Amino acid sequence: MEMNSNNYTYDSKKLILWKKDKTYLDIGIINNQDTILTYHSGNSSVDKFNEKLIQLILKFNYEYGYHYINHDIHTITQDDIKGYIVKTLLWRHCSAYLVVQLSSVGHRYLCYFYDNVTHSVTSFGTSYTSVRKKDIIYEFKKLYKNDLSMYPELQEVLKNNDFEENFGI
Repeated sequence: MEMNSNNYTYDSKKLILWKKDKTYLDIGIINNQDTILTYHSGNSSVDKFNEKLIQLILKFNYEYGYHYINHDIHTITQDDIKGYIVKTLLWRHCSAYLVVQLSSVGHRYLCYFYDNVTHSVTSFGTSYTSVRKKDIIYEFKKLYKNDLSMYPELQEVLKNNDFEENFGI
């Protein structure tokens, strides 16, 4: 792990979920070819969904490569939970995976950060703590303009335009 001048630790290799209250929840750790689920919700479906997400992000970063992640929508299904990784944003000190999650209790828009330095030149870099919620919401809003006819349930949810109300957990 590296420290910047503000004593903020980055490159922790953590997968972090942005919550409604603008705090963060450590979900797991992705390091080289190994993953660890660090958060257990008490709901086995949610925990298994998060495990699958961690494994997929591991593949994106260490097997497929960054060029692969934004070409398709990727789905994760666990029991009644279906998640669509709809967008990946890459910065120097982190990446963000935007997920539209559908389940029997409704839908929500999630932003998972992977705290991993992708470019190690000494300079300024965007970390997950410097990303603004309004920028993430904007990325979700842009999705509705895309052709999502292959995913009618996703298209239906996005047209609700309820990104602020249903953001996070």
